[in-house]
Amino acid sequence: MISIKLFVVLSMTIVVTIDAKKYNPCDLAQELVQKHGFSRELIYDWICLVEAESSFKTEAINDKNSNGSSDHGLFQVSS
Repeated sequence: MISIKLFVVLSMTIVVTIDAKKYNPCDLAQELVQKHGFSRELIYDWICLVEAESSFKTEAINDKNSNGSSDHGLFQVSS
């Protein structure tokens, strides 16, 4: 039973690691506008937010919230 749980956890870790990416500001801006429909007029604000929250790292996690929640990803979405 323990080996099955360990296998599942390790498998999930590998998938997350493979998907992790660090963007540069220009590439992220282009992807957000072209693929996800973000406003060109507001893209500078979104890029500044991502830089401050996650340093452009998709795998960024902040688990130091006072209420026990954690923040994940580029935009640090709360759990």
